[in-house]
Amino acid sequence: MKRVLFLTTTLLFSVFSFAYEYVNDKFCIYRIDVGEQTAEVVNFCNEASSITIPSSFVYKGDKYIVEKISEKSFRDDYDMKYCYYDYDKIRSSIVELILPPTLKEIGFNAFEGMRRLKEIVIPSRVKMIKDCFGRNARLEKITLEGLPCIELYSWNGSKICLSELFNPIKAVDSIENVLTIRCPKLKKLEVLPLNEYIVYSKKLDLMEKSYSKQLKDTVSLYKILLRQHPYYAEEDPSIQRYVDESFNDVVINKPILMADNAKEKYKIQSNALSSDYNKKISLCKQKYQALNRDMEKICKEKSPSQYVNLYCSYNPDFSARVEEMLKDYKCEYTKQSLALALLNNQQLKRKCQDSLWEEYSYLFKTKDEFLTLYDESSNIKADLNHRQTIYNKLKNTIQSYSLSIRGAYDSTKDDWSIRAFRRDYDEMKKQSIPVSEEIIRQDPKAQKEYEKNGVFFSSLDEFFAAYVTKDYNKILKENKKSKK
Repeated sequence: MKRVLFLTTTLLFSVFSFAYEYVNDKFCIYRIDVGEQTAEVVNFCNEASSITIPSSFVYKGDKYIVEKISEKSFRDDYDMKYCYYDYDKIRSSIVELILPPTLKEIGFNAFEGMRRLKEIVIPSRVKMIKDCFGRNARLEKITLEGLPCIELYSWNGSKICLSELFNPIKAVDSIENVLTIRCPKLKKLEVLPLNEYIVYSKKLDLMEKSYSKQLKDTVSLYKILLRQHPYYAEEDPSIQRYVDESFNDVVINKPILMADNAKEKYKIQSNALSSDYNKKISLCKQKYQALNRDMEKICKEKSPSQYVNLYCSYNPDFSARVEEMLKDYKCEYTKQSLALALLNNQQLKRKCQDSLWEEYSYLFKTKDEFLTLYDESSNIKADLNHRQTIYNKLKNTIQSYSLSIRGAYDSTKDDWSIRAFRRDYDEMKKQSIPVSEEIIRQDPKAQKEYEKNGVFFSSLDEFFAAYVTKDYNKILKENKKSKK
């Protein structure tokens, strides 16, 4: 028995004179590397329906490990015995091909022309599969026991390494679609490690979803608690937006499970996921505490108007103080802006009574009249602008028509300029707005007369009232007598 075994494993051989040596046994032709003591199956030499490729063989006393299978036709090697085989016929006879577990690479066209081959199992040690299928009319199933790199012509020589992909399932589907073109009866491309990968990938996905939901629920609870803070201004969406954005990074880092050694890597990823969840729960609590502590400051920065309203509602004494001060500053501040200025310890502007009197005193006969209007007015600037408009109308009427105003008020002329002057002057008197030197200057004659005889009147306003009537000379004469 030992002698028979020895004879079946001892090879018939042929020595090739170039870089490699070619040898064969009963079924296979090998290309051997004498230095490395490895062998590559390059073709077959027996019309057998079932071939089992050995893991190793002995040749000239040396043991050679079979690490690769590819295809060589020997068509151009006319000085060798291997060029006379009908390889197409030999390969088409193979129904079952069992590959050795020592195999590391499947080369180009390794299974080319095996028309009767129904199933092929690629051992787990194979790291590279090149474009090895073609004319496999009956091939129904391909089983990969490992996660090799796969290179197909249709991908322009690029390769996909299943052990390095985040989603190998999608890649396998793509490869299967390509192979069905060469293998029309192919029903399944099964990658055994992916069966385990799918199981643990689903477990990890469920775990991640569970943690994410718990974390999301925790964030929602903290947001509810924050909305109960006295300075959470719900009317202003900027506060809610700021709170929401503060929790944006409180999310679970989605784990990535590689297909290679899925079970072991699942343990690592699940532990990492649990650790990440605990960290994010802690971070969530820290963010809540910081937001709750700083909510008043946040409200003040993000929504100052709402902050002032809330602060005044919680501090009625401060609100009353602002109301009282607003009387002096209503031309410069609203209640909100004045309150905010006080809370920020800002230097307040001048009191409005002083600044407005300085700017608009020419529109009043006395300061008491101005102060009365100031106290009664709900919009003092609008009221002052109204008086200024009346004042400007009279000035502009005199200027625009180059009007001689002496006796103009009592004039019997039916002239537009006279009617406009009378209307504008009546409005000035109704609002108790005094005439100024600026108005007098619009009529040079009137200005000259005032410079000459203004001393006989108690005020510019009194002079103007007399000058625009037909009785001016009479009034002037009486005033002169009274001055003697």
